[in-house]
Amino acid sequence: MPEPTNLPTHGPKAAYHWGYRAALGPLPADWLHAAVTRAELYHRHAPDPTHRALITDLVVAGYHLFYVSSLRIRHLNWALDLHDGHRGLAFRLLCRYPATERAYERAHASAHRQFTRALRTLHSFEHKHPQVIENSSGLKRAFAAGSSTPQEHPHPPAPARRTNTQFAHNPSQVIENSSSLQRAFAAGASTPQDLPHPPAPARRTNTQFAHNPSQVVENSFRPHRHPPQSFPNHSPKPEPADSGPRPACLQRPIVEKWILFPTTSPPDYPPGGRLSASAILALEDGSVYQGRAYGAPVVRTGEVVFNTSITGYQEVFTDPSYTGQIIVLTNPQIGNYGTNADDDEARRPYIEGLVVREWAVTPSNWRSDRTADRFLQDSGIPVISEIDTRALVRKLRIGGVMRGALSSAGHSAEELIEMARKTPSMVGLELATRVSTPERYEWTQQLKACSPSEHIRNAEPNQFHVVAFDFGIKRNILRCLASIGARVTVVPATTTAADVLALHPDGVFLSNGPGDPEPLQSQAAEVRKLIGKKPIFGICLGHQIVGLALGGKTFKLKFGHRGINHPVLNTRTNQVEITVQNHGFCVDLDSINANEVELSHINLNDNTLEGLRHKSEPLFCVQYHPEAAAGPHDSRYLFDDFAALMKEFKK
Repeated sequence: MPEPTNLPTHGPKAAYHWGYRAALGPLPADWLHAAVTRAELYHRHAPDPTHRALITDLVVAGYHLFYVSSLRIRHLNWALDLHDGHRGLAFRLLCRYPATERAYERAHASAHRQFTRALRTLHSFEHKHPQVIENSSGLKRAFAAGSSTPQEHPHPPAPARRTNTQFAHNPSQVIENSSSLQRAFAAGASTPQDLPHPPAPARRTNTQFAHNPSQVVENSFRPHRHPPQSFPNHSPKPEPADSGPRPACLQRPIVEKWILFPTTSPPDYPPGGRLSASAILALEDGSVYQGRAYGAPVVRTGEVVFNTSITGYQEVFTDPSYTGQIIVLTNPQIGNYGTNADDDEARRPYIEGLVVREWAVTPSNWRSDRTADRFLQDSGIPVISEIDTRALVRKLRIGGVMRGALSSAGHSAEELIEMARKTPSMVGLELATRVSTPERYEWTQQLKACSPSEHIRNAEPNQFHVVAFDFGIKRNILRCLASIGARVTVVPATTTAADVLALHPDGVFLSNGPGDPEPLQSQAAEVRKLIGKKPIFGICLGHQIVGLALGGKTFKLKFGHRGINHPVLNTRTNQVEITVQNHGFCVDLDSINANEVELSHINLNDNTLEGLRHKSEPLFCVQYHPEAAAGPHDSRYLFDDFAALMKEFKK
């Protein structure tokens, strides 16, 4: 059968047609086009519920075929070139199929069979139940053009409401009454068939098209909505002479094989909208990932690490321990509950960039006061979404964390790879003093309930005075210290032991923080002077500094521990605690003197040291985060242990 000449450029029919042309499957083009036209028509006029259900199956199968066909030739823009109502389905399908040629072939064959089956089922139903058309006045009017059944009509006419009112009297007036078509035919085309790309509907046409057609692309925030210029084994007819250049994203060929999708420079976009902007993540090994850009349109570099938390992304953003790192979140959807001021763990986000599978632009939560996108955009943090985070995390687990560069500002892949390789390694990098408070301050705020169903038990205030070293401290740690009855004085990371003792504290706390602990030898020396003089409690980087103060050594983990679901064995109680962790370095078990120190906690995933307690001095520390924001509260008892230790030391 001949291929139809009145090919659409917008809407579902265009999606079906161009998807089929990309797939180059055995299905005749006019058959697919007729099926889509019929589906669009029936959706408006079919009164029978069974009939409508079969039509719905056809529509879903057709979109599925279009997406898989686009993925088969590695073109992300075509896979997303639909109206917003089907964008979520596109993302889920993109996530489902791995980037291998054989997988694409199998997926395309399966989608083709599904579409053919749905179409044949619809045909069979219409043959057995002709009354579904006879009982519908809308369908009867639609098929009054000359065919008795839908099967005999390869291209059913559009619904009556879309037909020009004067078409029955003089069809030429359809063109004469359209200013857009008049301008189009003025270029030299004599018939609609001579136009390979009919003009867009008036509501999508740029007001300056008559003066300069290229401005339709220049002023558009969605250049990929224009039909592809060429397909394999298909030569389109030449465009009118004054149609202007094609968008650059459609002129460029498929790029090097190590780029998953074609690279395009992101266009300018207005505040609050960046659906068509692209972002690129490049790793030091040459791997490149392209996705959609959110957050701030900037370029940032850092160590690319992953976090397995399923909640608490705002706490991750604002944790100073993530300084110098680009975070890959394994939970598929991020941003769905927005952000709020109460969940900030510091005064601003400290991550260098964010990599997610799906970015929720519109949150839904009663506590939200700002979207996650606006939150990171205001802080200058770039976000890349629509990335296969499972594959990326697998790469980091197998090969170890790597340096990377993330850009949503139009940088090329080659530039970002070079930036990633020039980024300083985390080994030997001292970051704690950079994020520490510049001056001393007091903290008295205790824990408070997030909802009426949560019960918080706070002790009487001012029972103890705790001096907390700020190596990148989280606010929830300070709240937990205040909730055990402590008045907390936060001091900079460079504070000496003499200055701490001059404050006459009941206990000393060593906080979490970013970077390599090995360069913090001066801080470890000051802690060594405090051992035995005051009770000491350390968390995360504070635990590593205690290990250095006791003569131990630290080493870098292959991919670190980051998440809220890490099992740790408490060797004193023989119970397993589900813990919150965020560290890339660890204290070496063999470097600790077992005669002086008890190994109190062991990681059950890799048997690394997670906690220790001095056998004769009031000192203990853990590698994980017992304040658990966000996360389970299995280890919250450690703050009570610190209170008991200070109370005992007072006596």
